[in-house]
Amino acid sequence: MSYHHGIIKLMVMREDQPADARPPAVQRLLAEHSGARERIVDDHMFVFQRHGYPPSTFRLQLFTQLGLRPVAVVTQTAGEGASLINRAERYVEAVWQRHCTDDPTPPIWIQHQLLREDAADDLRHAAFDVTGPHQVGSPPRWGARLAPGDLAELVSAPVDLGRGSGFLPRPPEPEPQLRYTTALVALLPRPDLETDQRPCMRVGLGWWHRVGRQLRPTHTGRSCCWYHRGDWHEVSRMAIATATAALRHGVEVEDVAAYVLSHATADHRLEGWSLEALESLFVEPIETHRPIGYVGGRHRAKAMMDAGVRRTLVVLYTSSHGD
Repeated sequence: MSYHHGIIKLMVMREDQPADARPPAVQRLLAEHSGARERIVDDHMFVFQRHGYPPSTFRLQLFTQLGLRPVAVVTQTAGEGASLINRAERYVEAVWQRHCTDDPTPPIWIQHQLLREDAADDLRHAAFDVTGPHQVGSPPRWGARLAPGDLAELVSAPVDLGRGSGFLPRPPEPEPQLRYTTALVALLPRPDLETDQRPCMRVGLGWWHRVGRQLRPTHTGRSCCWYHRGDWHEVSRMAIATATAALRHGVEVEDVAAYVLSHATADHRLEGWSLEALESLFVEPIETHRPIGYVGGRHRAKAMMDAGVRRTLVVLYTSSHGD
């Protein structure tokens, strides 16, 4: 939506909407705070940066007039970081501190989340409880949704409902990089197996069980299921050793699995279940991701915990920054 088209639409809707058709919350907001204001800030790329929070951006239009409370209209589209809904408190604190430093309360907050093309008129008022200088409590007190005409009446000034010509979309995130590493089995996440059909998977999920198995490891397989059938100590040692050797010899990380499996098959050191288990650690590797737990490999992790395996091979996917 262009700037002029947005203004025309606001003015038309302002004239067409009967006052008594508005929700009571909107009527109260307009009765208490409407007045002629001037737009003094139009920052198409307001950047929120605070220690402990990932950076994010949005458009800020700030309308002020002597004797009237400032009105902040903030617009954000997808892919700009934490949404206006999820981080409204921190965003209003940042705007308050940066642009309304001497005011005892934050500006009136109207947020405009552009998630879809047909959501251009989704305007939401949020109020906040002040807990200190430039600080508000959680959660916000969400008010009624405003029509564009309501917003025009609130500030009596043109309001552009678009994201702004100065918007700079974030560059696409780099593809995550595969990395093989070792993990202490006792410290792997708890497998979510309480509802598994196999009794051997449902029991022994606690920390004391893990510690006990580390003190009394077992190398003998069991007949209860495929996962407990063989010696994960041997398989894990082989996986770690062969992956390390492949990388040391300059094999690209994407080719490590093929390299390891071809050598394991050729030298006949592992066969049957052990070869299948080794293959599984490269074809369907154990991967964890907090806080969800396991991306893959929870049954094998449980079998390793039961056997008291010390270390095993897992994969990580990291960004180019090492995050």
